[in-house]
Amino acid sequence: VDLGMFKERLTLTAEYYDKVSDDIITSIPIPYSVGSIPSTITTNAASVKNNGIELTLGYKKPGKTFSYDINANFSTLKNKVLKLGGANNPIYGAGSKTEVGRSVGDLYGYQTEGLFQTDAEVAAHAFQSASTKPGDVKFKAQDSKNENDHSYHLTDANDRTYLGSTIPKYYYGVNFNADYRHFDFSMFWQGNAGNKVFNGVYQALMTGQYGNQHKDELNFWTSTNTKTTIPRPIIGDPNGNNRFSDRFVENGSYIKLQNLQIGYNVPLSVFGSKKIFS
Repeated sequence: VDLGMFKERLTLTAEYYDKVSDDIITSIPIPYSVGSIPSTITTNAASVKNNGIELTLGYKKPGKTFSYDINANFSTLKNKVLKLGGANNPIYGAGSKTEVGRSVGDLYGYQTEGLFQTDAEVAAHAFQSASTKPGDVKFKAQDSKNENDHSYHLTDANDRTYLGSTIPKYYYGVNFNADYRHFDFSMFWQGNAGNKVFNGVYQALMTGQYGNQHKDELNFWTSTNTKTTIPRPIIGDPNGNNRFSDRFVENGSYIKLQNLQIGYNVPLSVFGSKKIFS
């Protein structure tokens, strides 16, 4: 839909899109009886659907002394995997999982429930490691019946879960231009919202090991400093406190000033009537 009003001073464009991309390259497993290593084949087998709306709104105000125009855009995106080929086996990445029915590359890891405060809490929780002590991160068992069963061992296969989509749901931008006599001004804002990001740099600086660390490590857990989210530092990290978890997942929404410009056009009268350019 395209709309123009008030002698085209106000304009609006609205679009809806629904796109299915087929034959996307992916790896699918093949029978072990084939004798191939690796036991996968890369082929055109996946399908992904993207749909949403795109809106563009503009307004311009002409004038002899002062004029301006403003343009804004907003769009939504819903991403969904339709198939992955073969038996539609999920694709695992470094802290991500792509599965039919969800978006591409969703973050995938452990959920946390704070820190253990006592040995009794460790003994009353699902087993994490033989070296788990007060001050270590308490990871959530995804099946609630196992949460307080110390005979149950947390595993990557059963106790990781989705931690958020890395694909923004919304995109937006605003562009503003103005002229006043010999001055001109412009700025451009841009951003997106509705996604999560994994802060790998922060994870690398929160190991509690030898080497450089983030300043947050100074607030680590001790028996006299229990009101903290920073686990005890211990060489080797036997509890896996630094594993891929929601400790390092952050809101990816932002808005940023991408460009700002102020200009002045020097009038020719400043140089007098003498010809200065040949």
